[in-house]
Amino acid sequence: MKKGESYENLKKYIHVNILIFIHFSSNKDCYWTISFCDVKTVKRYSDLLEIKIMELKKIPKDLTDSSDIINDMRFLGDKPRKEFKNMAKTDEYIDSAYKELERLSADEQDKIEYEAHEKAICDYNSQMGSAL
Repeated sequence: MKKGESYENLKKYIHVNILIFIHFSSNKDCYWTISFCDVKTVKRYSDLLEIKIMELKKIPKDLTDSSDIINDMRFLGDKPRKEFKNMAKTDEYIDSAYKELERLSADEQDKIEYEAHEKAICDYNSQMGSAL
């Protein structure tokens, strides 16, 4: 927010924690949404701030739930490359994440070529926009 702006302009902030260890050992849940509330009344302070926690080691192997969050957690878990590729075929968002993962894990020459290609696209779009 800028000085003098109204609080109505605040946007929701979500902090996502992806854990490869177990933090909440006393509970078997693998996904948590935490918000701030008063300890006595349990009244929520605001809906504009949340913390999401994914404990990847707790995803049950036999879970048949195919919710988006569980699929995302399965994708983020430690899997062979072939499983990542298969998961990418089932969901457009996972496919996008898979492509980014491929880009990040490419060898140095591939990265240079990819970044040059991306820059060329940006330059072209910028030139076309300014030409108009």
